[in-house]
Amino acid sequence: MAVAGDLTTQGISFERVEDITPYKVRTDLNPMIRNAERFDLQAARDRVCDFLNECMVLTEKESAFLKQFAAGCYEPRLLLVGVEVLPLCRKLAVLAQKRHEVAGKIPAAGGAIGSND
Repeated sequence: MAVAGDLTTQGISFERVEDITPYKVRTDLNPMIRNAERFDLQAARDRVCDFLNECMVLTEKESAFLKQFAAGCYEPRLLLVGVEVLPLCRKLAVLAQKRHEVAGKIPAAGGAIGSND
């Protein structure tokens, strides 16, 4: 993740937000905002971290997945338990087949639908 530092079994660390320096704000952000506006970097850092912490609450299964992934083991079943993956795959296969059939009926340059010219 761009903002995240370390993935842990407890959640995600947002320590990288602290890497944003006043110099970076002055050179990258200030030219984009009006001169009268004042940007409080520490308040922005706090607000961003609070927001992300509220949004990024991991479930037990997500935590288990991250723990396994950090150990080098990819276990998607930890995230997909109870998800009806096969019916979705069947629907996608049917749509792909229909798309293929329709594409076969589109005339080539100068040809008519259904003709074998």
